[in-house]
Amino acid sequence: MPTLLANPRRIARRAMADAWAPPPPVDLVGWAIRNIEFSERESPYPGPYNPDLFPYFQEILRALGADDPCRIVTLAKSAQLGGTVLANVFTLGTADLDPGGFLYVHPTEGNARRWSKLKLAPMLRGSTALRRLFPEKSRDGADSVLFKERADGRGSILISGANSPSSLSQVSMKRQVQDDLAKWEANSAGDPEGQADSRSQAFEFAKIFKNSTPLVAARLPHHPQL
Repeated sequence: MPTLLANPRRIARRAMADAWAPPPPVDLVGWAIRNIEFSERESPYPGPYNPDLFPYFQEILRALGADDPCRIVTLAKSAQLGGTVLANVFTLGTADLDPGGFLYVHPTEGNARRWSKLKLAPMLRGSTALRRLFPEKSRDGADSVLFKERADGRGSILISGANSPSSLSQVSMKRQVQDDLAKWEANSAGDPEGQADSRSQAFEFAKIFKNSTPLVAARLPHHPQL
């Protein structure tokens, strides 16, 4: 019987290389293709996410990925052009591929609750990957309408209203969506946009998506637009 010899130094180095290997790139477009499917009620284009129908989404999603160095991505657009779809892909793709603390801020707490029940909950149920990460039994336990935590505890989504300063305090979030920014109004603590921005200030590689349809005399994001 032949004698098989192993090089312990090589084995140790290979194990160290595997442990220190960088994570794969965060591909939000690819994630959307694999995991997002629209119903007839949700979209005039029912079925799996098709990037060919929304070619201008690809550069925005690339910028929202963890590998792009930009910190703030601003989208000022007309109505019904898919800003919420982009925000949802950013939120849920990040929760799956690059988990951590995530803040999703709506104009009001009422908007936040409505989005959670009518948009977020169906998406969590409809995707195999998300159903595994956010199982129903988990959402019935520690989670609530305004807080969703991964089953393994590696990430969470905090859903807030800009009109509630308490929901924008005492949390640090590496990534966030500021949705319908033009409808945000000053709350009892002052400027909600500044309050939300400060929640990511401690993170060197934070990512903030500011998404809005500008209104007459509305709040406009004071950042370069993509």
